[in-house]
Amino acid sequence: IRPPAPPPEVRHRLQTCDGCDRAFRAPEPGRCRDCRGDLPEAA
Repeated sequence: IRPPAPPPEVRHRLQTCDGCDRAFRAPEPGRCRDCRGDLPEAA
């Protein structure tokens, strides 16, 4: 008998980046990874 399979990985809906209109998966709308890297860090 095999152990039960792990639950499937959560797959978030596609969102459109507010900065460049690139599609990316995320739990909430916002910016993609590349555009988030362009933002200055909070002090």
